Amino acid sequence: MATELPASKRASPVSGRIIAVRIATWNINSVTTRTDRLIAWLESTQTDVLCLQELKVPADQFPYAQVEALGYEVAALGDGRWNGVAIISRV
Repeated sequence: MATELPASKRASPVSGRIIAVRIATWNINSVTTRTDRLIAWLESTQTDVLCLQELKVPADQFPYAQVEALGYEVAALGDGRWNGVAIISRV
């Protein structure tokens, strides 16, 4: 009986090698309050994709430069102090 590998362990169609992707989610409850923790966490975990909830800032106030300096891209959406989400992914 054959068993299928989970998506995170399947062979890359380009190289044929098994690849692993680190995906995480974090209810950050105010990205401005926790920017230093976010940066330190990204540096230490080397996560490939991070989904953030409860940014509590408009998208234009997200700390893009600090996150992008680590080699990530950011897609953020937020319009006030009670909501907001972002997807951070490696380039």
